[in-house]
Amino acid sequence: MTLIELMAALAIAAAVSAGALAVTAGLGRSGRAGAADQTRYELGDGLHRLLEAELAHAERYRKTPGGFQLQGHWALEGPSARIAHLPATVTYELKPSAGRKWLVRTQQVENLPPRSDLVAAGVESIELRTKAEGRPVVDREGWRAVSSEAAVVVRMDTGTQEVFDFRLR
Repeated sequence: MTLIELMAALAIAAAVSAGALAVTAGLGRSGRAGAADQTRYELGDGLHRLLEAELAHAERYRKTPGGFQLQGHWALEGPSARIAHLPATVTYELKPSAGRKWLVRTQQVENLPPRSDLVAAGVESIELRTKAEGRPVVDREGWRAVSSEAAVVVRMDTGTQEVFDFRLR
């Protein structure tokens, strides 16, 4: 084999190796992007199911700075988060930590200690919107009856927004 043939063989081997490396790197990038999409889907799906169950069992709500509260007969119980039909007040609010806002769900059931659960990280805002049915009756503490249609708008710090629509009764 001559020196020219050897150089040509090395050049071809280098080109094939570079191509294989580029394909492998591309697969890694698309895998990370797919994982981010999957995480966003799972967060949205889980939050949708949680809010749907709580709104379906809520009797009244009120808006709070940075979130909202629901009162009804639905609570999470124990470490496995079993569903219990107990009178509860549930608060969704944003709490800052480590330079980000975290969506936290806190429930108060009668005389039990409050239970707080982290729902999502990187949430910029959360808002409950209800369809007004006639003129809503608001008591002195700002509580309103939950209407048959509601939406929860969640804005993430990435600039994305999720709107969860619910038909309740």
